[in-house]
Amino acid sequence: FVDIMGGLAQRLAQGFVHLVMAVIAFFMLWWGASLVGATWNQTVGEFPDLRVGITYLPIPVGGGITLLFLIELLWLGPPGPESFTHREPLED
Repeated sequence: FVDIMGGLAQRLAQGFVHLVMAVIAFFMLWWGASLVGATWNQTVGEFPDLRVGITYLPIPVGGGITLLFLIELLWLGPPGPESFTHREPLED
């Protein structure tokens, strides 16, 4: 939807989208880390050596990776058309 807009409306919508994504990623990182910490000392019944906190670990990790992606996007800007060009395979 944002891509079909033009001018100022597109820039405002992109800023809003980046803000919403940053809030969601920060929420995942902060509360996911809290969830991991709160459940770290519990174990899974069928696997006594597996901590419940480890099973929730992908939540804060995913939030952190998303935040890094947003920081990169804001720092370097969106990828240009040269990022999607076809490259010939290297010859042996």
